[in-house]
Amino acid sequence: MLLMLGGLHTEMAALKALGDLLNGSGWTSALVNANVITDGRADALLHASYVTRTRRAHHVTACSLYIFQKRAYVHLVDNGSAGDRPDFEEWCASQANVHRMFQC
Repeated sequence: MLLMLGGLHTEMAALKALGDLLNGSGWTSALVNANVITDGRADALLHASYVTRTRRAHHVTACSLYIFQKRAYVHLVDNGSAGDRPDFEEWCASQANVHRMFQC
């Protein structure tokens, strides 16, 4: 007999693993300060108690980080010289090599 997890249980396990990685990183306090979620529900995100709410918080975080990347790139292009304009993918790769926490 072989038991397999369904899609929901697999997603819950993945979200709990992400919660373990993000525990103590300040992610939940950043979401609380941005008024995305209340303080009482922030801890539930780390444990993936509510899958839909946790998924939404991860989506909001990923979208926000992407917007910040685009803004930084536009700032570089607007303030840089005309000959020194890498495309977005090249810029992301160079930033990932320089800064350990920068990922595309």
